[in-house]
Amino acid sequence: MQDTLVTTKYGHGAQVQGVISLGNHTASAANSNGQDPLQLITPISHGRPLVDRVVQQLRDLIYYQKLPPGSRLPSEPALAKELSVSRSTLREALRALRHLGLIDTRFGAGSYITEGLESGQIAVDPASVIELRELFEFREFLELEIAQLAAERRTDAQLTTIFQRLDSLHQTTLHSSTEQYASLDYEFHVAVAQASNNQHFVEAYTAYRARFLEGVKLLVSMQSLPHIAHLHDDLVAAIHSKSPRQASLTVQRTFSETRIRLDILEKTRSTGSDEMTSRQ
Repeated sequence: MQDTLVTTKYGHGAQVQGVISLGNHTASAANSNGQDPLQLITPISHGRPLVDRVVQQLRDLIYYQKLPPGSRLPSEPALAKELSVSRSTLREALRALRHLGLIDTRFGAGSYITEGLESGQIAVDPASVIELRELFEFREFLELEIAQLAAERRTDAQLTTIFQRLDSLHQTTLHSSTEQYASLDYEFHVAVAQASNNQHFVEAYTAYRARFLEGVKLLVSMQSLPHIAHLHDDLVAAIHSKSPRQASLTVQRTFSETRIRLDILEKTRSTGSDEMTSRQ
């Protein structure tokens, strides 16, 4: 049985500290509704891709503050058992949460809840979120084919360019702005498109440059850049090893994380609109 120490903050600065016991769903820590947070974890049912469903459930627990910032997640074996998923599936889900900036994994100490995505500081109306979702649906369709073709067709020279663009992305996450990151991210994807050796894909990216840049800037601004420093490493590894299947899986995983960012942005905007309406 894995116990997790958490401190839950309530109004007026009050705090309640307790131990969550995952194995039998008993706990002395509760959220503001008097519920045990981990009672909301249930075995994953069929439907959407498995990793997406695991991420969604853990993300919902964090987003709705069932698990407060600073608390430590239960161990991987305990979480995998509770969710009825394999350790490998859970690791993929935790990887996505790290890229989203929702958890921080410390070597030898486990994973801890962070302050989360900074969606509350982003000014965007609901219509813009819908447009963003459509834009990234188009990008996913485009990039799935590009990634597979790049893995099949890339030349050594094109691979060198991709590695150079990836290195620039790594560097910009350390001390640059979201605008600089978005620009370098665009150049990275153009290099991958060029490696597909299909000029129509390159032209499509060029035609949508401004919209792609704006979309990336908005989503990237929801979190600190170091969280996404290695977002594209697996894609480059798949292209390097000439594995179209792995390249496709990597793109799917990346856009799964993008959909979660959009969900958070949409729910935050909806909550903000409801609060404004209630004040009027």
